[in-house]
Amino acid sequence: MQQITFLLALNPSDVEAFRVALDHAAEGDTKVVADIGSVASLDADIERFHPDVVVYDPSLDGGRTLVRWPTDVGKYPLLICATCDATFAIEAFDAGAVHFLQPPFTARGLQRTLQRIGRVLPYVSSTGKPRHLRESSFGTIGVVALPVNNGMTLRRVDDIVYVRGEGSYSRVEFTHDPAIILSRTVGDCEASLHGDAFLRVHRSSLVNLQHIVSIQRGKQHRLKMINGHFVDVSDTYRDALFERLQVIGRKRECES
Repeated sequence: MQQITFLLALNPSDVEAFRVALDHAAEGDTKVVADIGSVASLDADIERFHPDVVVYDPSLDGGRTLVRWPTDVGKYPLLICATCDATFAIEAFDAGAVHFLQPPFTARGLQRTLQRIGRVLPYVSSTGKPRHLRESSFGTIGVVALPVNNGMTLRRVDDIVYVRGEGSYSRVEFTHDPAIILSRTVGDCEASLHGDAFLRVHRSSLVNLQHIVSIQRGKQHRLKMINGHFVDVSDTYRDALFERLQVIGRKRECES
């Protein structure tokens, strides 16, 4: 893997924690070329250090850099928004951020960040000029906005265990938080939660593959999820599920 270079535009109190977490997550495949406690000279710093990724805390300037990023900077270097304030998620989406990080920084969290970066960087030329980047979505920055009665609630995509359709509504189940009922179909949810982690396993069910504990074989296969719930797998979607899970010994993929 080619080394990924980072420019950190973070509060000084967060820099060391980010460096430590990155060292544990990357095992030598990354390098912090500079850390700055202000964005006053950010454009000049980008020109000077040529980073692949800028990790930016919008609290440094009230999010003004997010507003100007698409026109003044563009799609390269890649942008990661890192803040405890989830209200910046919408602006990060509009700016084209590839990920939305919420401190405290951990090695596990940064491993997911590096995976996202790794999927995007191959579309950037060796000269540093962007070729084609997939349009950003809430799924790619790690946060999804769910419409509720009084507006929207922001949740981490990784915290979604599964979505079950109930007519013209959908029930979203989480690892820890109470379920939320959306006035959206499961198909609508599938379109928003596209990516490596989610897969349709039934006409009424969409699951996060990361949260499958086991597969039970029977007249109809069932998935046991991390929250203890069971989700049926229809014959239509079964082969696609096994392919995504890379089951070893296909004919013996499950225990009865």
